[in-house]
Amino acid sequence: KGKLCYKNVLDIYKGYDRKAMEKLSGNVYETLFGDFVVEKTHLLDWAFESEESVLFCDADICFLGTLPAIDSSKQCGVSRHCIRDADEAKYGKYNAGFLYTNDKTLPSRWRELSKDSHFFEQACIEDLINDYTYFTFDINHSFQFMI
Repeated sequence: KGKLCYKNVLDIYKGYDRKAMEKLSGNVYETLFGDFVVEKTHLLDWAFESEESVLFCDADICFLGTLPAIDSSKQCGVSRHCIRDADEAKYGKYNAGFLYTNDKTLPSRWRELSKDSHFFEQACIEDLINDYTYFTFDINHSFQFMI
């Protein structure tokens, strides 16, 4: 249902895997992989050209039930990883691949915070939510398998 919109912006990363991108200098961020992972913030900007709010989900997010309830009275919705403490310290508390926002300033703020983040665009979500009203999605909407 609905209108499918398409915008091709990832061709500059074609032919590179993560390992290769992490060895190359980025145009804005330290590595090309850093540039790549913040493309989602540009996608949010693009979505806001026609939408009032956005639920961003990475391509590896699978929905096994109904979509989550959205508290649209809040500017942002984040999803906890619920991973081991050591992994959370490294990667961040929240999943950068599952985020809701209705605030058009959030993508640019996220990009700025990503520049100093200890793990790309993900770890800085803990700082990002300090600037916005937010809710946390229930645990059953994003879970990880860790070995």
